[in-house]
Amino acid sequence: MYIILVLLTVLLAYYAVSYSRIRKQLTQTEEKCIALQSADEEAKKNLSRLKSLLDNSPSAIVIIDDHGRFVEVSAVAEKIMGLPKEEIVDKEITQIAPPDMVKKALYVLSQSEIDGQFLESIDVFEFEGNKRYFESRVFPLHDSESNENLYGYLGIDVTDRITAEHALKESEEKYSGYIEHAPYGVFIVDENGRYVEVNKCACAITGYSKEQLLMMSLEDITAKVSLDFARSSFENLKKVGYMKWEFEFVHQNGSIRWCRTDAVKITEDRYLIFAIDMTDEKASEEKLLYIVNHDSLTGLYNRRFYEQTLKLVDVPEQLPLSIIIGDINGLKLINDSFGNLEGDKVIKETARLMESCCREGDVLTRTGGDEFTILLPNTNYEAAVNLLNDIQYACKQYNIHVKNEACHIKLSLGVDTKETVHTSIMQVSKMAED
Repeated sequence: MYIILVLLTVLLAYYAVSYSRIRKQLTQTEEKCIALQSADEEAKKNLSRLKSLLDNSPSAIVIIDDHGRFVEVSAVAEKIMGLPKEEIVDKEITQIAPPDMVKKALYVLSQSEIDGQFLESIDVFEFEGNKRYFESRVFPLHDSESNENLYGYLGIDVTDRITAEHALKESEEKYSGYIEHAPYGVFIVDENGRYVEVNKCACAITGYSKEQLLMMSLEDITAKVSLDFARSSFENLKKVGYMKWEFEFVHQNGSIRWCRTDAVKITEDRYLIFAIDMTDEKASEEKLLYIVNHDSLTGLYNRRFYEQTLKLVDVPEQLPLSIIIGDINGLKLINDSFGNLEGDKVIKETARLMESCCREGDVLTRTGGDEFTILLPNTNYEAAVNLLNDIQYACKQYNIHVKNEACHIKLSLGVDTKETVHTSIMQVSKMAED
């Protein structure tokens, strides 16, 4: 199924100077921590749901990076390759993937410009003793924030549809019962796009009864934003005899949903359309990107995103470019003495405090178990030091309300700034870390 991931917004806060305003801010900080904790729990639930989708999806879902390495796979993809996920992720696709999948991957990786291009075909895989047909699609997943190119392989199990198409060719009457109960929406339309026959699944997808649909046309349920595209696609269908397209349609309840269709010409004035509702898959695409680029514990960007963003901001236009690197002191002692749950709490509270001090445009990431890094584009050394001091002050205020001193947040923070293009960003990072 299509995957596209979901992105979090950066929270902004500032500190006042007067005593009365500081007291007010402390109250607001406590309330904010409670709200952020609730949001963090909700984000973890969403991540859990998406991982459940990958584990239970009937489709083969594979994400690779621009080096041809596996980033994510679904349970069905594991079965096709005959390996568990742990033995697939980070391996090169040429090492373990089936030939058809490898061929498509090598093609997209060889293209300098792939945006908007798709490779589609029917792949046949044998697993669990059965031959299954998968309609495959290889497509780009471009992450504009990190400027990273990922590529998705989506293999939808179309064994039932292929069987249905064969059935139609062999005998309409013999297989009419199968079509009626097929797991895909089946529509037969005339040359004007009016429905002349639909099956049960078609009614379920659109929300309309069979009687209602037989009084309607393709245009009647197509959303306005997709109307011109749907019209041109149907005209192409009449010209070439085969067409597939994705469009937004209006459900009977008024909601806007996504549908993917495969259509063939069966007579001079009759066209057969197979349709699936792909609304959930569209929504999952952003969530999948979220998993790839975010730390599951804190919700911050992860090291993968940091490394990609560092390349993106290391340009003259972003100078001066400052980096703050912080380590949590004594985290191992907290884990050993009070357990990992208490250690995780300290990590999450540290992330929230640092995030509350960041400005719009700053990029805060969790780059290690107890390490955090902030990229500060167009920020000189003095401004970066001021932000570092804000973080230290926030930690000090937080610790006032933590009775157990062993669980206080104690950060070692370092900062350095790249002033000219001749300075190595890696040297700046090392100086900040030291």
